[in-house]
Amino acid sequence: MSTTGNRLREERQRLGKTQLSFAVLCGVRKRAQINYEQDKRKPDSAYLEAVAAAGADVTYVLTGRRMGVAPATLPTAHQSLCAAFDRATLDGVQLLGLAAKCADHPTKARAAYGALLLVESLL
Repeated sequence: MSTTGNRLREERQRLGKTQLSFAVLCGVRKRAQINYEQDKRKPDSAYLEAVAAAGADVTYVLTGRRMGVAPATLPTAHQSLCAAFDRATLDGVQLLGLAAKCADHPTKARAAYGALLLVESLL
């Protein structure tokens, strides 16, 4: 079952933070962060404001419904990929779609990467 604490942990992990680093970033002690994630205590509004400022989707944490994440909070690699997608021609979008299909299969991903390196060398 998805709880506030579970969703808070998901958001912290999505942002690549440890419990300690996230606690410090949000102005609480590590024990408080653990208690929030284990649903032993409920966070206050000051903490939730800090969580939002850190890039977490607080609406998701509280309700379980995603409201979207601002592009600036995405890791640099994700921002670059999104920007490339936004600039892509129709052929480029189709190429990115094929790459996405291969990405989670090691053998296909390796073959696709090799093909892209070959194409890059021709540019």
